Amino acid sequence: MFFGTVAAASVTAVSPTEITAVSPSEATGLRNVFVTTPGGKSAATTADWFTYVVGLPLPVVTSVSPRVGPEAGGTVVTVTGKYLTGATVVLFGTTDCTSVTVVSDTEFEVTSPPEAPGLRNIFVTTPNGTSASDTGDQFDYS
Repeated sequence: MFFGTVAAASVTAVSPTEITAVSPSEATGLRNVFVTTPGGKSAATTADWFTYVVGLPLPVVTSVSPRVGPEAGGTVVTVTGKYLTGATVVLFGTTDCTSVTVVSDTEFEVTSPPEAPGLRNIFVTTPNGTSASDTGDQFDYS
């Protein structure tokens, strides 16, 4: 798989009709994505466009408060970090929370969803991507 003329950083076959790839580092601009199989190389179309953009940092969660709440959920948690504007999804582990109140680019409040006991990382997705897991983003259901 190629993004323009540069090979993908990694490629995984998901099914006979789906693959995933990690885009290689490139300069800003539009690239066609090409797939090569034993039958040949895909043609360039507008459906395979991938756009590289610069200066769009991923969200970063640096702390959560409080860090502990009941399994039943319902705890209002303040999430602090960087580049949080435009949060579209907030997950406690893999569970979506239902209430998000944006305070600023660096802070918002969420209500914890019900979960089984244990630590969960809080992941934030913005139009720029999803935050990575870190010890500062953990919430403990107890």
